[in-house]
Amino acid sequence: MFLKYLYANSKTRFVLFMIITASFIFLNIKWGAVATPLYQYGMFSGRMYPADTQKIYHIYVNDKLVDLNTITQAKKDLLFITLEKFEKEKEINDLVFISMQKIFSYAGVGSFMKENNYKNNIPDQLFAHYYQKLLQDVLDYHIVKTSIYSQLYRWHSGKFLPAATPEKLPFFVTE
Repeated sequence: MFLKYLYANSKTRFVLFMIITASFIFLNIKWGAVATPLYQYGMFSGRMYPADTQKIYHIYVNDKLVDLNTITQAKKDLLFITLEKFEKEKEINDLVFISMQKIFSYAGVGSFMKENNYKNNIPDQLFAHYYQKLLQDVLDYHIVKTSIYSQLYRWHSGKFLPAATPEKLPFFVTE
């Protein structure tokens, strides 16, 4: 066992390791920040309920809607989760820094935090280029033009019904 080996070889390192581990556990319990993979309380602590409306993405490649039946579920997740996370990152960036700074200020290290380390400022053009390359790898054919729309749908009487008109994603323009 690692702890026995560490204790036998270096009592100082053992004590230091135990203090660091206890500090992270304390941060996790007291302030709810997941500061380490050693202890992740609350990762699956509750049920996720679907919202009233669901955002669905429609991907058009070379002016044709991508047939999702030809793509594995893992590749669909890769395509759609990447879009969803990029779209949300801009509103989440500031919140992540503010919440983490508040938590780490209690531990005395908040003043050492740099805002740029907690922000992901990827330009829209760079993401569009990356995503088009990702689409090309997943679909396995040459892509000239890509456009992506998002639309809200509502589950009603066993069917997904449109709840809004499709909107072209403003950050994604390629030709």
